[in-house]
Amino acid sequence: MSWADRDPLRGVIDRVALKETDDSGTQQLVRATGLAGEEFRRALRAEPHGFHSHPPVGSEGVVLLGGARRDRPVIIGLEHKDHCPRDLEAGEAVLYDAKGQVVFLKTNRINIHSQRDAIHIALGPLRFVLAENRYAQVKVKEKDDPEDGGNTLMHITLDKETGITTMSPMPIAGNDPKPEY
Repeated sequence: MSWADRDPLRGVIDRVALKETDDSGTQQLVRATGLAGEEFRRALRAEPHGFHSHPPVGSEGVVLLGGARRDRPVIIGLEHKDHCPRDLEAGEAVLYDAKGQVVFLKTNRINIHSQRDAIHIALGPLRFVLAENRYAQVKVKEKDDPEDGGNTLMHITLDKETGITTMSPMPIAGNDPKPEY
C-alpha cells in the first residue's frame, strides 16, 4: 500500500518548493519538487486575474493534481519566507517583491516603501515622482501616458540636497526637468 492509498488527500494535494520558472509564454510554467524529492516539470502556475509575479527559487506552495493524476499538476501559492511582510492587521493587504519594494494597503492609509531609484504615481496627466532619494516632483504631462513619456507642461521640483525648489513660471513644453547634480 502506497502513502497515497493511506492518505487520500495526498493523492490530490501536496506541498512543493520552486526550482525554476518559465515566464516566457502565455502561461507561467514551473519546475518544483514535492514529497521525497518528487519533481513536477512544466507544471502550470495558476494566478488570479489582475496580478502576475515571478517568485524566487525556494518559494513554497501547493500542487493540485487533477483527477489525482501526477501528470496533471497545477501549482498555486508560492510564497518565499524571507520576503513576505508579517504582522498585518485583519483586512489589510500587501504587494511586495524580493527587492524590498512594498505597497501596504493599511486600514486607514496606503504606505509605499522602496529601496530602488524612484516611485512614480500617475493619475491621468498628473504625476508625482520621488526619485533617487534626492528629489520630489509634481508635474503635469502633455499626454495621459502612465510610462511618463511626452512633454512636461508644468512642474514643481523639491531638491532634498540643495534645498532648492524650482517651478515652471507658466506652462512649458519640453523635456522633463531634473535637478542638476
